[in-house]
Amino acid sequence: MMIQSRRSPAFATTTASKMRDYSNAADQGYDHKYPKPNAYAPVYISLGLLLISVSIGAFTATHQLNRSPNVSLKNSMRETLPELVEPEKVAEESEDFINKSFFRKIAHVQDADR
Repeated sequence: MMIQSRRSPAFATTTASKMRDYSNAADQGYDHKYPKPNAYAPVYISLGLLLISVSIGAFTATHQLNRSPNVSLKNSMRETLPELVEPEKVAEESEDFINKSFFRKIAHVQDADR
């Protein structure tokens, strides 16, 4: 009895099983044409969202600097109140600022009754 117990132990061994978990017949119906998922897709998505937010911020900053009536690039006009010195020009610039705003145009498109 001792000799027989040495040849075939009753406990599990650490060797790997030589049998597969599935048969070859089950593998033949599988379509191997699916593309492998891209591991960098979340990185590309996050970089794309970051690029969109930076471009919207840059667009807004240029719009504020180019068309805002209270921003003056001339040294002589920086310390004056343009509303008091040239009220007609400030009124025209404020209308341009409102009418040429990209986000206001989007808001008006969404509010349109169709």
